[in-house]
Amino acid sequence: MENLLNLTSFLEDGNDMNMNSVTEDGRFEFDDGNVTSIPEVVRGGNFSRRLIIDIGIELRITFHALIFILAVTGNSLVITVLAKNKRMRTVTNVFLLNLAISDLLLAVFCIPFTLIPVILRNFIFGPVMCVLVRYLQATIVAVNSFTLLALSLERYFAICHPLRSRRWQTLSHAYKIILGGWLSALFFTLPVAIFQRLRTMRNGNKLCIEIWPDKTLGKVYQIFLDIILFLLPLMMMMVAYSLIAKTLSVNFDKDLALPTQQGNKSKSKARNEPSQRKQDSSSTTELTNASSNSINDSYSSENRTHHSTSRSVSFQTTESLSIQQVQHERSLQNKKRVIKMLFVVVLEFFICWTPLFTIMTWEYLDRRTLSRHLSGMAKSYIQLLAYTSSCCNPITYCFMNSRFRQSFISAFQCRYIRVHNYKARTAMGLDVSTTC
Repeated sequence: MENLLNLTSFLEDGNDMNMNSVTEDGRFEFDDGNVTSIPEVVRGGNFSRRLIIDIGIELRITFHALIFILAVTGNSLVITVLAKNKRMRTVTNVFLLNLAISDLLLAVFCIPFTLIPVILRNFIFGPVMCVLVRYLQATIVAVNSFTLLALSLERYFAICHPLRSRRWQTLSHAYKIILGGWLSALFFTLPVAIFQRLRTMRNGNKLCIEIWPDKTLGKVYQIFLDIILFLLPLMMMMVAYSLIAKTLSVNFDKDLALPTQQGNKSKSKARNEPSQRKQDSSSTTELTNASSNSINDSYSSENRTHHSTSRSVSFQTTESLSIQQVQHERSLQNKKRVIKMLFVVVLEFFICWTPLFTIMTWEYLDRRTLSRHLSGMAKSYIQLLAYTSSCCNPITYCFMNSRFRQSFISAFQCRYIRVHNYKARTAMGLDVSTTC
């Protein structure tokens, strides 16, 4: 029996095989009348059915290889940038680092170990890898979901309740949350490892699949995974980002108006100072009409100094308030950009994974109906869409975050300089140790 996260067995069975029954010795019986799910729509034409199958396999290999390269390269770059750049080690970026690590593991442990058995129609990696790969795949998907949820909640408390959350919004607290997410994922997906089996088909090929002793128990676990890894995190993230958007919208005008109000008060105070000093000067002059000319000259000089000082204070106040207003605007814009980027990351995750969650749940509950409506190749491309999420995040960071973009460019430039210096020093017979 398959479960939501048993990705390879889902594709193996749906792609080119129709499993009808399991014999007493654990060998699978298949109906050879439905060897492939691709209809013979070109019978009698220039292209044979075998050619279309080969083209489909080549396309899948190409797309899987492209996603694998992008995911490994992009996430490795994100990990390198965040690990080396201490200025970017914020609470939010620590969660993004964990997301990059899980995406990298997803690419390494999902794409090759899923594509190869589908192409060969045989799981060639042995029983230990059957259990290990399935367990890691399930755990990584769970970690991705929990990390995105933690990111959403962290941003919610940072923006909607900044004073209350300031005490625990630290790197050490973020590390504890990440550790808790991994432990929870390992625990929730433990049945995937317990009930994973490597079975032999009638033709001698191997199939890695989950076999539950009770079908009802398997369905309950399937529904539990749907809720805990998909529906519940999705609803919580939707609520969190809705409240964040509302808070930013309400506070936007207030934050922009605050420096202006302070500036008006300060300017009014600065304008009143010369007037007050002028009144004091008139009163003092009336009381000292009999004073000597030297005293009057001294007082006039002092009065001019007061006026000059007042104008200087007024100018400095206006300049400082202008800087303060610019800082407020930049802070608001930075918050909005970060929220937009995180929202896009969450949106990408659910767009990529929703079709696979839906199809695999449908297959688990009503296998025969799904087989009649969806071909194995369609299932393969739906799963390919899910894997696309592992390479989308680095691209999103690059286009929507200037710091990440500058760090990526610096990393490539540093790499180029190191290679260039290495070649130059090697040619000259000098020490090849270089710094960037």
